[in-house]
Amino acid sequence: MSHYFCLRETAELTAFIAEAAALPAEAVPAAAAIGRVLAHDMCAPQPCPAENRSVRDGYALRSADVAAATPQKPTILRLAGECRMGAECHVQLHAGEAWRVYTGGPLPQGADAVVMQEDTAPLQPSASFAQIAVCAPCAVGQHVLARGADMPLGTLLAKAGTKLGAHHIALLAQFYEYLPVHRQAVVGIIATGDEFCISPTANGLAANPTNTNSLLLEALATTLGARCLHLGTVPDDLAALTRHLCAALPNEAIEADGPSPCDVIVVIGGSSGGKRDFSAQAIAALPGCRLYGHDQRVSSGRPLTIARVGQTSILGLPGHSLSLALAAQVFLAPLL
Repeated sequence: MSHYFCLRETAELTAFIAEAAALPAEAVPAAAAIGRVLAHDMCAPQPCPAENRSVRDGYALRSADVAAATPQKPTILRLAGECRMGAECHVQLHAGEAWRVYTGGPLPQGADAVVMQEDTAPLQPSASFAQIAVCAPCAVGQHVLARGADMPLGTLLAKAGTKLGAHHIALLAQFYEYLPVHRQAVVGIIATGDEFCISPTANGLAANPTNTNSLLLEALATTLGARCLHLGTVPDDLAALTRHLCAALPNEAIEADGPSPCDVIVVIGGSSGGKRDFSAQAIAALPGCRLYGHDQRVSSGRPLTIARVGQTSILGLPGHSLSLALAAQVFLAPLL
C-alpha cells in the first residue's frame, strides 16, 4: 500500500501553497457563517452576563435582612416589585425589600442574593403594599450568576483561522450580529474531452457519458468551503482550451497581477502525453504563467500541472476519476 500512494519532489508544492495569500475578509451574518473561516480573533466585547442574574425563580433581597429567618420565625419583607424577563432592571433595592425575579432574569441594584420561592410564603397585603415571608436565610451570592461569571470582558471566543462550527456560531452570536470571515475561495472548473462534447440526441437525452469528474471536484471543493463555477466543457483542442483559460483570466490578472473571478482554476483531463492531450501546453503558454511543477510523481495521479497566473492558481488534473480524486486531495485541498 505504501507504494500505491507515493509522493516525491514536494519542494514545488510547498512553495506553491506557501505563496498563496489568505483571501480578504468580509462581514457576514452570524447565521450564515457556518463552515466559514474567521479572519480575526474574536473577543467578548462585554462581560457575560452583562449584569447580575438570578438562577432560580424566587425573590431578590439583601442577605443581611434574612440572616435570622427560620420556618418558625420568618422574616417579613416588603414586596417592592418585579424584575421582568427580557427587560432591564435598573431599580434600587432598599433594606427590608424583596423583588420578584425569575431564572435567567436580572436583579435590582443592591440585591446580593436570591431566595427560592419554595422558601417563601405570600402574605395578605397590607393597606398600602404587598409582603412576603422568607422562611430561610441566604448567603451572599446565593442563586446569583454574577456579572462576567461566564466570560469576563475581553475573553477570547475564537481565534483567527477557526473554521466555524455550530458551537462557535452559538457562542459568537451572543455578542455579534456579523462575523469577519475570509471570502470563500472560488474554484473554476474546465472539463476537457471530445467524449463530453457530443450533441444531445433527438429524444433530449445526452449521447455522451455524464461528466462525473466535475461533480466530484465540486463536491470536494464545497466540503472545503469553496464556491464552484463551471466554466464549460472543451473538446480536445488546444485553441479552444486556450480561449477558455484566457476567458477565466481577465487581462488585468495576466498583465498586472490583479484579481481574477477565480482563485483557483482546475482543468480536468488532457494531462497525459497523448496526441490530443493539451492541458499542460495550454497552461504553460499563458502570459505570465509561473510553472511550479509538471508530471508530479503521484500514484495514482500523474501527470498533473501546477501553475499560477497573477493571483490565480491553476491545476491541470488527470481525467481518470481515481487519479483526479487523489490528486485533488493532495494538491487542491491543502491550497483551499
